[in-house]
This record gives sequence, C-alpha cells and structure tokens, in this order.
Amino acid sequence: MKRVLMLLTLAIMLAVAGCVDREADDAQPTAEPATDDQEQVDYDAAADDDEPAVDPTPAPDDEATDDDATDDQPEPVEDVDYSQAVSSTSMFGFDMFTGLADADPDENVITSPYSAAILLTMLLAGADGDTRDAIGEVLHIEDPDDPEILRQHQALITELTEADEDVELAIANSLWANQGTPLEPEYLSEMEDYLGALVEEIDLGSEDAVDQIDEWVADNTNDRIEEMAEALGVPDPNMVLILLNAVYFLADWTEPFDPDMTDEEAIFTTVSGDEVTVSMMTKDDTHLHAQMDGYQMVRLPYGDDERFAMDVILPDEESDIHQLREGFDLEEWQQAEADLNEDRVNVAMPSFELEYDTGGALNEVLEDLGMGIAYTGEADFTPISELAPFLSTVVQKTYIRVDEEGTEAAAVTGGAMVESAPPQFRADRPFMIMITDTESGTVLFLGQVTDPSE
Repeated sequence: MKRVLMLLTLAIMLAVAGCVDREADDAQPTAEPATDDQEQVDYDAAADDDEPAVDPTPAPDDEATDDDATDDQPEPVEDVDYSQAVSSTSMFGFDMFTGLADADPDENVITSPYSAAILLTMLLAGADGDTRDAIGEVLHIEDPDDPEILRQHQALITELTEADEDVELAIANSLWANQGTPLEPEYLSEMEDYLGALVEEIDLGSEDAVDQIDEWVADNTNDRIEEMAEALGVPDPNMVLILLNAVYFLADWTEPFDPDMTDEEAIFTTVSGDEVTVSMMTKDDTHLHAQMDGYQMVRLPYGDDERFAMDVILPDEESDIHQLREGFDLEEWQQAEADLNEDRVNVAMPSFELEYDTGGALNEVLEDLGMGIAYTGEADFTPISELAPFLSTVVQKTYIRVDEEGTEAAAVTGGAMVESAPPQFRADRPFMIMITDTESGTVLFLGQVTDPSE
C-alpha cells in the first residue's frame, strides 16, 4: 500500500455520500425530505427530537381517500423510477472528482457527488433557457425540462434514507433568502415538497445570518462541517439567496477490524515518495475483491444487510495514483464491480480522518464542464426570483473518518446567488453625442467629446 490518494470515491460507491450518527454523539442530523402531501416542517425545532423530522413516505391513513382521489394523482414516491437520478449523479460525480483532483493531483481530495448533484438540481429547477440547458448538460440529463427530475430525486432520497436500519443516513436541504427578496412561490413549493427544504428569510448582510447558517450546517452534519457561511461570502448585503445541501453518513463495518491487529507504526509512502507513519488496520478474511488491469479493488460492506459499502481502489506497485485516476471512470468502476469475487484477502489500510474544502476550485470545474453562463449576468434564474440573480460561488466542504469500527462522513455543498447588477453607463472616457428630433429623426447636433474639462 503505497499511495496516499486511494480514490475513496465514497459518494458514488455508496450511491450517496451519506449521513449517519453514532450513539456516542449527541447531535442528531435532521431533515429528511417531505413528500407532495406533507407540509413544510420546522427543522430547527425537529433537530431536538430523536425521531426524524419527517417520514419521507406518507402513512396509509395520510394518503388521499377515494373521494378526493383523481386520475391526476401522482404515483406513490416508492414507485417512481429514480435510475436517471442515479446515473446522472454518478457521471457528474466522476467529472467533478477528476476536475478537483487534477487541480490538486498530489493532495487528499474527498468529494460528495451526491451532495453537489442535489445542489445543482436545486439550481436546475430554478433556471430557464440556456442556463437550464447548461446545468442539465453538466448533470448529464438528456431532457433538463423533464418535470419528473425533482420527483426522481425525492424517490431516491426516500430509498437511500430508508434502505438500511444499521446505517443512519440523513439528507437535508435549505434556502436562505435575504430580507425583502421576492422569491417565486412555485419554486419554493417545489423545494419544500420534493426536497423537504427549509426556507428562511434572514438578513444575509448580518453576523446573525452567519450564526444561523452555520448552526443549521452543524445540526445536519453532527458538527463535522464548520464555517460554511464564511466560505460562501456571508455576510454580504448584496447577496440574494443561499442554497445548501447537507449529507451525513455513519455506519459500522459488517466485520470490524480488530484493534489489536492495528500496527500503530506502519509506513505509508506518499505520492512524493516521502514515508509517513500511520496506524495500519489489518483484516485477513473473505472479501469481495477484483484484480483489474493496473489496480485491484476490495469492497468493505457496512451493517448486517451490506447494502452500503466502501470500495477501496489501489493501484498496482508499478503504477501510481495519477495513472489510476486517468483511466478510472464510471464505466471502469462498473466493470470492476462486476468482476468482484469472494476471495481470501489480507486487507491492510490506514485509519484516517480528513477534511477537504473545494474553495474556488469547484467554480472552475463547473465552468469548465459548461456551466459558465450561470456565473454571469446572462444567467436566467427568473423562475427563482424576478431579480434575475446569478451564481457568485459554489463551495463544498467534506469530512471523513475511517477507523476499525466503521466510517463517518459528512458533506455540505452551498451556492450563493447575487442580484444581477443594472447596466453601468459611466461616461468617464471620450464619447459621442447626438441631439435629434425623435419624431422625424432629424439630427440637429452630432459630435464627440474627448476632453470635457476644456
């Protein structure tokens, strides 16, 4: 085991960069998505409860009765085909990871494709025209006007958060509008109904806004993500809207590593060739394992159901992390997954605890992928607000801890929007003038001013 960047593509391998809380921690991540039949709830109040704030699927008694049912009733969320949401998230996830890793090829890079995809889906729902097409292209969505996109994500969120009782998984969304900002009711309803989003109106130019946003982030990541408001540029009185997605995952291995087998003085060779001391966990057991061309992959499952798992991808001795990353895409991972077999494998991997912040790099990646229009005054986000805002920044912060017991991971992706500035007309350089009769079109005077001080 020689490379520091072991391609922990956790979010894709789990189908989510999920959310969980161990009993040892008091803070409970909250906010599961509401469905069409449910009202917006107060997630801040619900954060104090041990039970989830919202049951993602309605109880039988809450469903429409025969008297009020119509042919236009949407199909139950559990029957919705969410395969497009999965495929688009996965393809985008590899694009995002590759872009960020290329920007810092020798550094630890931990991303949550799922968290970022949800944030972009929130933006997609509020975009129109070329802006909507650009975001759809980045997300690998064939028809960005498909009215079922939000419904598919609602169904996927429900599936993921209810998938395994041994894995605690929480996904939360929120919108923070600056005081007095007119937001379109239809957009807010979609965010609340399909994504269970909390909607708050606050003074984004105040320090109180910083506290409220960071408190929400802390509540929904078990205090693992900090200072998100500052990363997004809050406080800023010119800001129109903050959009946030939080994902938190915590689970124990199906077969934990024996702490007595951990070598506390093991050597790990970094990309640069430096040797560092790590705690190397070891487990000699039967694992799902694949030996591929240039690398091998082992799958380490969580919980009794083994629904969620971490795939660890290790380049061969004669290769390196850079060569591995260049050829490792969604199709390659799916091939490795298909080649997994139960083998007796001696697995040795370091325990670690890492934090990652994209900073401005994620903006560059999104622009390179084709979303540049969203960052300009040409952006069309009028379905969100008549102020025609545009993106000022998108940032993701992540946290991951892997030890003998299992894995804890958290991610928050945030987007900040500002109001499109009115066109500036400042005649502080030579200009022309005309005096005309606007009815007949007669030009009375025509000239240029090169030095008005004379």
